Amino acid sequence: MQILNQAKQKMFRSRLGTILSMVFFCLLFFSCQSPKQEGELGQANVKGLGKLIYSCPMHPAINQNTPGICSVCKMDLVLIDANLRVQGKPVDVSLEELIQSGSGISISSVMVVSPERKVVNTDFKAPGSITYDTRMFSNVSARMSGRIEKMYVQYAFQEIKKGDKLFDIYSPEIITPQRDLIYLMNHNYTLEELKKTASLIEDAREKLFQLGFTRDEVDQIERSKKGLDVLTVYSPSEGHLHELQMNDYQSGEGMYSPNQIQNPRLSLKEGMYVKKGQNVLSLIYPHTVWAELNIFPEDYPKIHLKQEVSIALNDRKDTLIKGKIDFIEPIYTKNIKSLRVRVTLDNFKHILKVGQLVSATIQSSPKEGLWIPISSVINLGTRKMVWIQKSKGVLVPKEIMTGGTTASMYEVTSGLDEKDRIALNAAFILDSETFIQ
Repeated sequence: MQILNQAKQKMFRSRLGTILSMVFFCLLFFSCQSPKQEGELGQANVKGLGKLIYSCPMHPAINQNTPGICSVCKMDLVLIDANLRVQGKPVDVSLEELIQSGSGISISSVMVVSPERKVVNTDFKAPGSITYDTRMFSNVSARMSGRIEKMYVQYAFQEIKKGDKLFDIYSPEIITPQRDLIYLMNHNYTLEELKKTASLIEDAREKLFQLGFTRDEVDQIERSKKGLDVLTVYSPSEGHLHELQMNDYQSGEGMYSPNQIQNPRLSLKEGMYVKKGQNVLSLIYPHTVWAELNIFPEDYPKIHLKQEVSIALNDRKDTLIKGKIDFIEPIYTKNIKSLRVRVTLDNFKHILKVGQLVSATIQSSPKEGLWIPISSVINLGTRKMVWIQKSKGVLVPKEIMTGGTTASMYEVTSGLDEKDRIALNAAFILDSETFIQ
């Protein structure tokens, strides 16, 4: 009896093991078939999209025809349509593809506003800087070749008054004209002879004036019957002293560059020789300067001559200067696709410094339209969108077209009307994880 029971137990264990083995093999078979079926289903869903390739989202250069992982970052390769990667052909992507959320809507309790139809002053900003008024340049040239005997000025940016001494120059070219005048003045002329030589004496005087002699110096030569060994050169105008050559201070665009003008030292020294016609010093009148402003393409149609401008200094927020546009340059600024305009400013208090950065507000004519806050708009580059309220707490993205802009508002030309309600802060709703550019 005991032997019979043991035989039954062995038979039961044997059948149980067989059943468990069959169950295990069935599970293994179906688990192996599932990925294959899913892969076939995935391939079926993307049929008709073109040549299929697998690419890394982080490294687009990694491409292959079969699934796998990126050899650089080890991320899974993503199945994409190769037709969308043809170079030179822009892909027309809808707004829904750019703004993706789980259900295509956003549920939020943010503040909403309505577009307003009103008249707005479309003032706009323009950055710029203070530069020299090149009409106020006064160059001091050598009227003869010679040697600098004495310098009366010592450093750049020295303030000079009109008539101040600049330097003494010795030149053989001043000796002969003086001797001619002295020779003409040494004779005792009769009345008839004086009438004939008067024009010769006047020509000799004029020649000395052309060389830079003052009237007092010419009178001294006539009285003393003795010529001067050196000629003193005086300042022709008021200004700050600079040293530059005519071919040095013009930049590549034909404009005067402050960086080329600002030289902290004078290379002109006593004992140096200069050539006739050489520009040795320059005086820049400091009481008038230019504000050069950069106008960007979207603001080109808004500018015109005599347009009022309010200029704020970036380093002195409490200073506001009024002016008008008096010149619009007809060329683009090099390497920056913007136009420059000039505003002439008085600088008698010397508040404005060359090279100082400024921010200008240019007054434009009022414009009537449908306006919304700038914070309500998401700028996608060539497109703009807002979150429009469908029901309380439910917002959906919508593309709009804009026209004029101000510092705080956009003009809406299409996509919205006065009855719509939009989110006041669009960026707050937009989740960076679901935003695909």
